This record gives sequence, structure tokens and C-alpha cells, in this order.
Amino acid sequence: MKKRMLSCLLVLILAAGLLSVPAAASGSSAESTNRADKLVALHLFQGTADGYKLDNTPTRMQGLVMLIRLLGKEEEALSRKEVSPFTDLTWGQDHAGYAYVHGLTKGTSATTFTPNSPLSATGYVTFLLRALGYSDTEGDFTWGQQMAFANSIGMMDQAAVSKLPGLTLNRGDMVDLSYAALTCRMKGEKRTLAEKLRDDGV
Repeated sequence: MKKRMLSCLLVLILAAGLLSVPAAASGSSAESTNRADKLVALHLFQGTADGYKLDNTPTRMQGLVMLIRLLGKEEEALSRKEVSPFTDLTWGQDHAGYAYVHGLTKGTSATTFTPNSPLSATGYVTFLLRALGYSDTEGDFTWGQQMAFANSIGMMDQAAVSKLPGLTLNRGDMVDLSYAALTCRMKGEKRTLAEKLRDDGV
């Protein structure tokens, strides 16, 4: 029954297709809360002891943890205990090590991640593009052009491209972006991220 319910949720997400998401500065709007509920049901998002806190500004480390959960890789990250070169971490070492080794983050320098600084929209979109298989190192997109590229693959509408970089990202925006990424196709594939997660048994 649980597996069937999760399959139905995935169908609903895929059916959403190219919605005009995310709604910039959405916070705890009904739409973002509904998406958070769905991501929680799929075990791709976790709230806090005080609820989802969708109006709060996430840190870079919280964004990275969210990304790894979205990929269904948290258990693997915690068990593999891969090492990053970042010396400024007080928590999340396993997440950072996994993300570094698998090309999901480069940090803010060769030895720092700056985990407690606010997560920017461009930073989180970069995380999501890498999760979809795109690489700024290989020239799929460049820093400063993440939003335009995300628009070209259906992750967000033009209004979000214009608004999000100038706003303080909140957890509601992070949920919206993550939800939208599930409907995007993996690089060079016909499968979306949601379909890949399903096929991988996540």
C-alpha cells in the first residue's frame, strides 16, 4: 500500500510538468507547503522539530543536505564517510565528503565550504543542475547563467529567472526548486529526475 501511494505521488509530480515554479519568495505559502508535504511523503525532505520552517533562510550546509536527501543518497553518504578538503565544518562532514567526491559541490575555496552562510538561489540551482547531470566544469552552463539555463530545461519560468537572484532564498523556495527539479529530464536522457529515482529504487 505504501509503495502504491508513493508511486501515485510520483505520478502527480510528473504530471505537474512545466508548472510556473518556483513562486519566488514563497515561504510558507499553501502551494509550497503542499509541495513540502509531498516531498516528505517521498522521504526527500525533512522538517524541523518545529515544522517545516519554510520562511527561514537556509544555510549552505542545509541546502547541501537537502540536495543529498533529494537524490535519495543520505544513507549512502552517512555510511561511506567520504572525505572533503573543507576545514571549516562543524557538522555535515559525511554529506560534504559525499558531495565533494561525487562532484555536487566545489566549496567556496580549495579548503572551505562556508557552511553557515546563507544559501543563495544561484547556489542551490547550481546544486540541482549538477544533480541532473549538468556540469559547469564541462561547460554545460556557466556561473551567472544558472537561472537562464534552468529556465531552458523547464525548472523555472522567466519571472523566477528575473526575481530569484535578487531575493533572500527561503526554505519554501528551496522546496519549490527541488520539486521543480524532479520534473526535469536528466542530461542526455528522456527520464526525469523523479523517474530516475523510481528506477533506482529510491
